[in-house]
Amino acid sequence: MNICPICNKETGIGARNLIRTYCSKKCSSIDRMRKQKLKTPPSGKNLECIQCLKNFYVFKCLEKYGRGKFCSRKCKAKYFYENKINIDNLKKGNLKPFIDQGKFESNPYKRITIDGKRVKEHRYLMEKYLCRKLSPEEHIHHKNGNKHDNRIENLEILSKSQHAKLEYLEGKYKK
Repeated sequence: MNICPICNKETGIGARNLIRTYCSKKCSSIDRMRKQKLKTPPSGKNLECIQCLKNFYVFKCLEKYGRGKFCSRKCKAKYFYENKINIDNLKKGNLKPFIDQGKFESNPYKRITIDGKRVKEHRYLMEKYLCRKLSPEEHIHHKNGNKHDNRIENLEILSKSQHAKLEYLEGKYKK
């Protein structure tokens, strides 16, 4: 085993069974800077992971792509799973969890898995009730406005234009 010239740790074996010179990319970049006689380290900063509260270093070029909030992909996935975060809101910079019955705000309909496919529960129930497949032009309207209430009495089939008109009259669309 080799010893890292920067931090004196064992380096291990890398790809293609080659003995690595450095223990990490950070040590490699520090040595490269020394060879280039740079006076400052790469721009970046130490941050704290919002999931596990561990300190980690982020390069400035990676921080602007949203990698400055979590120390690893595992922490990011765990945070999203526990707090029911919508990925679209992360891109907008909003990391607040949704409280709407644990569902994502961007897709309020219940989904179920049938034969390995994810389908909207209200469309599936209406297809079973009618004993036929629904066409893409047929929309299912929830009469009471609750998109989680998928009782047959609460569902009705409308065309796209009828559905849009009805929701406009009910005040669902904003001007």
